[in-house]
Amino acid sequence: MHRSIFDIITIRPLRNTDRFEYLRLMEQALREHPEAFPFDLPYFVEQFRHSPEPFHRLLRFPASFLLGAFFENELVSMLRFRSEPANNHRVHHRGAIDWVYTDPTFRRLGIAHQLLRTLFELIRTELPAIEQLHTAVASSNVPLRRLYQRWDFQQYGTEPRAVKLDDDVYEDYVLYVKFLKP
Repeated sequence: MHRSIFDIITIRPLRNTDRFEYLRLMEQALREHPEAFPFDLPYFVEQFRHSPEPFHRLLRFPASFLLGAFFENELVSMLRFRSEPANNHRVHHRGAIDWVYTDPTFRRLGIAHQLLRTLFELIRTELPAIEQLHTAVASSNVPLRRLYQRWDFQQYGTEPRAVKLDDDVYEDYVLYVKFLKP
């Protein structure tokens, strides 16, 4: 019988026990693609390495969570979802996706696509008030931009010089939105 990559990949929200796998993958992502994140590796290490609290604050399912793809027990791909507090009635219909990263060994297998599919299902079942998703992608990250376009995200702008990498090196972010309800 023909096996799919998804017979051996598990996709689920991260748990408190996944902290060290998250730290490992995020440090790899920051080394490989510093332009994709609004913070650098030293800041991340300072904030996350010494205390579990910053990581635990990311795991407030369903309002905020990290969705991960695991090969055996190794986190190989992830994204972060966050939404506005339910009691903030003017903006609780909005959600955001960021920190999307896949280990290079596992790219081009459809894992990020499957992460998005799982995210949409979680939003449908756990957060039906979410009507739109926003994301910002480094302009140089063409594969991720194509992925969002395949999922019918619409580009609505560009944030010039969104992150400063060096004294005179910046990265623009392309802004996308996907409307989940008409």
